[in-house]
Amino acid sequence: MAAELLEVRIAHLEEACERINKRLDAIEAEIRELRSSLETLRRDLTSQFRWAVGLWATTILAVLGLYLRR
Repeated sequence: MAAELLEVRIAHLEEACERINKRLDAIEAEIRELRSSLETLRRDLTSQFRWAVGLWATTILAVLGLYLRR
């Protein structure tokens, strides 16, 4: 009787462990996807920042060029 109860409890624990494992696998997949998205976002922001700095520098140089021509 006690052995059967113990087996039932162990079976419940094994099922719980399997569910936890599935949930952790799903969480790991989500984290991988988020990391990939963040890396893409970082690359895009870096590119846009460089473009903005280039535009800013070009504008400053053009204004200085016009000012110095006078």
